[in-house]
Amino acid sequence: MDEANRSNAKTQTDALESHFQKIIEQMDDPFTFHGFVLLLAKKHQREYIGALVEHRDKDTPFRALHAELERRLHSNADRYGIHLLSSEYPSSDIFGSSSSCGQWQKIKP
Repeated sequence: MDEANRSNAKTQTDALESHFQKIIEQMDDPFTFHGFVLLLAKKHQREYIGALVEHRDKDTPFRALHAELERRLHSNADRYGIHLLSSEYPSSDIFGSSSSCGQWQKIKP
């Protein structure tokens, strides 16, 4: 595949993002990014694994994928009907390690 077609091709990360709205609808309010990623990965395992493979050349593929997913959530927060309550909410990451992540709230219509 040439460079022009590759840049227009839909990635597995794009496929995961196509499920964001449905996952947000299933989340408690407020919700954490870590909880969001866990539900996204659980409900869409093939796309999640594919997106992880897309980041396999990074030193920390999980972190790289999750950073990209969170960037996309931030960039499209208005479209998804959410706003950020805290960017440093205490939470456990996918490996159970103490960490922090974004805490989001759904915008009521």
